[in-house]
Amino acid sequence: MEPAENTLQKDRQVSIWLLKRDLVSLKRKANRYGIPYQTFISSVLHRYVSGDIHREQADRDDAIR
Repeated sequence: MEPAENTLQKDRQVSIWLLKRDLVSLKRKANRYGIPYQTFISSVLHRYVSGDIHREQADRDDAIR
């Protein structure tokens, strides 16, 4: 997962509250890619703010799975 490589040079830490079901889903998806869930979350956020993914695209991807 190439975008995950772009998030390896982290320089800030954040703490967020998530719904349990969202965290479970994130962990499952990260497991499918074979990466830690924190890395997956960081990658998704990075891709979103970089414009690589959009809400409509994410909704389509979830509907396919």
